[in-house]
Amino acid sequence: MPERNEISWTTIIVALAKNGDLDQAKDLYDRSPAKDLVAQNAMVAAYARYGRLEDATKFFDSMPEKDVTTWNALMSGYKKEGLLKEAEELFSRIPKGDGVSWNLMLAAYSQCKGLDKAKEMFDRMPEKDLFSWNSMMAAYSQNAGIENVKDIFEKMPCRDTVSWNCMIQAYAQRSQLEEACQVFDAMPEFLKDEFSWTLMISAFSQETKIEQAKQTFDSMPNKNVVAWTSIVTAYADNGRVCGAKKLFDSMPRKDLCSWNVVASMYARYGFCREAIEIFKIMCLEGFDPDGKTYVIVLAACSHIGLVREGLQKFTCMEMDHGILPQKDHYRALAASFGRAGELRNAKDLTVAMDDPDGQAWRAFLGACSVHFDVRHGVSAAKHALVVGPEAGSAYILLSNTLALENTLKTS
Repeated sequence: MPERNEISWTTIIVALAKNGDLDQAKDLYDRSPAKDLVAQNAMVAAYARYGRLEDATKFFDSMPEKDVTTWNALMSGYKKEGLLKEAEELFSRIPKGDGVSWNLMLAAYSQCKGLDKAKEMFDRMPEKDLFSWNSMMAAYSQNAGIENVKDIFEKMPCRDTVSWNCMIQAYAQRSQLEEACQVFDAMPEFLKDEFSWTLMISAFSQETKIEQAKQTFDSMPNKNVVAWTSIVTAYADNGRVCGAKKLFDSMPRKDLCSWNVVASMYARYGFCREAIEIFKIMCLEGFDPDGKTYVIVLAACSHIGLVREGLQKFTCMEMDHGILPQKDHYRALAASFGRAGELRNAKDLTVAMDDPDGQAWRAFLGACSVHFDVRHGVSAAKHALVVGPEAGSAYILLSNTLALENTLKTS
C-alpha cells in the first residue's frame, strides 16, 4: 500500500469526525504522523457537536495553535448545551473574532433569555448579517412584546424565510391570528416553505378555526409528513376524532410523531381501547415506540383498569425497546395500581421513582382517599408535604380520608 501522506490522514480523520465516529477519529489522530490544524478543528467541532464538551475543551486546550474556526467550534458547543457563562468567557478570549463569533454569542444570549445582553451584543456588532437580524428577532419574539418583534422585522435590510416565519410565529403565539394571516399573505411565495404553511395550520387550529386550517393544508403545494401531522393534530386538538383518524389513514407516509398524535387523541377523549390498539398496530408496522408513546399507552391502560396489561407494557418498555422508565411512566402505572386498590404496589412504584415529587405523592394520597386507606394515606401525606410543603391539597386529601374513616366507624 502506498505510504499515506498528510492530506490522506487528515481527510480520513475529518470524515470520521463528521460522521460521529469520534473515538475512531481520535485513535487515528493519535497515530497520525502529521497533526494539522484542519484535523484538529474537525476533532473540536465533532466533540462539541455531539455534546462531549469535556473532551472538546481538553482537546482545545492541548492545541498549540488555534484559528478563529477553532474558537467558534467550541463556542458553538457551549451555545448548544446552554452554557452561557462558558460561552461568554470563551468569546472574551478570542484574539480576533469574526461575524460567526458574534452571531454565536448573540444566539447564545437569545437562547438563554438574556434579552438585554442580546440587544447590547447586537448594537455592538461591527457588521450585522441576516443571521444577526434573525437572532435578534427571535430573542424579542421569545422575551418581549410583539411591537419589538414587528419593529426589528420592519427595520431588516432584507428578509429570508426564517425572518417571515419568525414574524408569523410571533403573532400566532400571541393569538393574533389576523396579523399572522396578513404576514403570511404578504410573504413572497418563493420564500414559503412547509414550516410557513404548518405555522398557519397551527394558528388556525389554536383559534378553533378548523375549516380554515384544512383549507390552508389543501392549498399547500407540497405536503411532507410534518404538514400531514400538523393537520391531524389540528383535528385532534379540536375534538374532531373521526376526521383526525380519516386524515391519519390518508397519510402517504407516517412517522412516530403522527402515531403518537392519534394514540394521544384517543386516550385524551376516553377511547382508551382504541389508543392501545393504535399502539399495537404501530408496533406491527415496524415503528419503535418512544417514551411518550409509553406514557400514552400506560395512561390508557390505567383509565380502563387494565392493570396487568399496563404492567406488562411497563416491563417491555425497557426490555424490548431500551427505554428507561421516567417519572411519567411510574406515575401512570402507580395510578393504575391505585385505581385498582393495590396500594402497596402503587406505593412501591412511587418510592421506586427517581426522586418522587409532590405530584406523585399527592396522586398516591388521592388513591388512598378513594379506598379509605388511612395508614398509607398518612404516610403519603407526610411525603407529599416534605417535598412540596406549599401544596395545601395534601392537607385536604388527608383530612377527607380521616373524615370518611370516622364516618364509616360511626355508621
